[in-house]
Amino acid sequence: MSQNWRARVAAEFGQPLNILIQGFKDSGHSVNSTAQIIGISPHTLRRHCERVGIEFERGVQRPDRLPKPALVIQPKMRMLTFAGQTLHLREWERRTGINHTTIIHRLDKMGWSVERALTQPVGLIKPKGGRDHWKRKAA
Repeated sequence: MSQNWRARVAAEFGQPLNILIQGFKDSGHSVNSTAQIIGISPHTLRRHCERVGIEFERGVQRPDRLPKPALVIQPKMRMLTFAGQTLHLREWERRTGINHTTIIHRLDKMGWSVERALTQPVGLIKPKGGRDHWKRKAA
């Protein structure tokens, strides 16, 4: 962004830049929302505020933004049953270390069983020729 962004923003909003930024800050806007409103990147706005001494509070939870619950199971979310346990796909990802998109791909595109999709390590291939051990894929 050029040096003229300051003049452009001041002319567009009809008031000095620092007063404009302070007004957004006082009305509860974050750095990101202020930057979006005035049309510059949040990084550029943070650097400008550091130079002129305007401090936005960091990490303050706004009342209209409550934290998201850890994991809410919704009816359309995918559940898998393996070894007597029925868990959400993300929970299987946490337990097995296999990315959920990899599990979905294995089940839907490759037609694997749930057991194979959840137990076969990633990055391992079964060699052709009937050998019964797994080897690491060449990187």
